[in-house]
Amino acid sequence: MEAVSESRISRIYTAALKRKLLEEGDTVAIFIDLSVIDDRLKRLRNAFPQDSLHAIAVKTNPLVPILKYLVSAGFGLEAATLGEVELALSSGIDKCRLVFDSPAKTSLEISYLEKSVQGIRVNADSLEELSRYNPSGVDINLGVRVNPLVDPHSMESMNVGGTDSKFGVSISRAAEISDFCLRLPGVDCLHLHIGSQYLDFQPTVLAVRKVVDLANQINREAGFRKITHVDIGGGFPVNFSGDSPYMIENYAEALATGCPELFDGTYRLITEFGRYVHANAGWAAINIEYVKLTPQGT
Repeated sequence: MEAVSESRISRIYTAALKRKLLEEGDTVAIFIDLSVIDDRLKRLRNAFPQDSLHAIAVKTNPLVPILKYLVSAGFGLEAATLGEVELALSSGIDKCRLVFDSPAKTSLEISYLEKSVQGIRVNADSLEELSRYNPSGVDINLGVRVNPLVDPHSMESMNVGGTDSKFGVSISRAAEISDFCLRLPGVDCLHLHIGSQYLDFQPTVLAVRKVVDLANQINREAGFRKITHVDIGGGFPVNFSGDSPYMIENYAEALATGCPELFDGTYRLITEFGRYVHANAGWAAINIEYVKLTPQGT
């Protein structure tokens, strides 16, 4: 589904006025068309394996009623801060469907997670962070973020891949990553996210392929399926004009071709799409009190 049409916006706004959903003192109202979100969720379900955990990024729409709606539809949530973790928990989510990706978790935050949010899935941003977790059977599902050293060719402000990225553990340290994964019983996932709003799927597919290869290597060294999950992050591009939207089906097809292990049951797939789910699904209605003219008459 593309952006909400002007005619649909008009119909919904008129209906809101008739039902007296807006009060006299309101200066702005936010409308979210759930039919747009439903279409995106349906596309996610159909494009990827049925057992995938689609953890929708909280930051893209942190309104609790929307988070509850996503959770009630069977989707997970991804949090980038402890505040977002609390918002996600207020939605009633099963903790095992909540992913926490903060790149700089404090020792107090880690202690809180281990004591109060058991069952949550946490991706460590560094080996230094990974060493802070209690290895004695605390019920947290751990992953480690890997920087596969692939440039997504996205806009500079959203590019977190390549050799200059401060996020994740460089895949050039594959032996150290493998050693940590083999020594810590709670680690069962490799995670990556190299950028957002990229225009070409192939660099991202290459990045995922490199991380899947590392997971395969770790499992060979372990002699069993030590790594059972691969989290490919989010970042899928959207067209905010609403015209010619990028198709998630095309991305999934490219991934299935380049990384078949994510589709044949070898690994359980985790995604963290957010912008894709919410873009162009909402709008604001603003009350205009008067028009102020400048000396130039504008």
